[in-house]
Amino acid sequence: MDLNKIISKVGSSIVTVTVFLFALFLMINFPTGYFFVCLILPIGFIMMTAGIQNECEGDRKVAANIGLILAAVYATFIMLVYFPI
Repeated sequence: MDLNKIISKVGSSIVTVTVFLFALFLMINFPTGYFFVCLILPIGFIMMTAGIQNECEGDRKVAANIGLILAAVYATFIMLVYFPI
């Protein structure tokens, strides 16, 4: 059992479900739903990106590290925008 792969798969599942729910909640005009979903999405995105970064070969580690840093920046901004006041 490889925990790194499991975490990456869980993260990609979270991203898939939250993007689908976001689109669904937009269509049915349910603002509380898509605000909540947008708070969950960055967590899954960081999990997925960290798994991809872990699986990269040595000659691609810099690009993978940059991707992980940008995922953290994305998560920070999304949390600031959608955090309920």
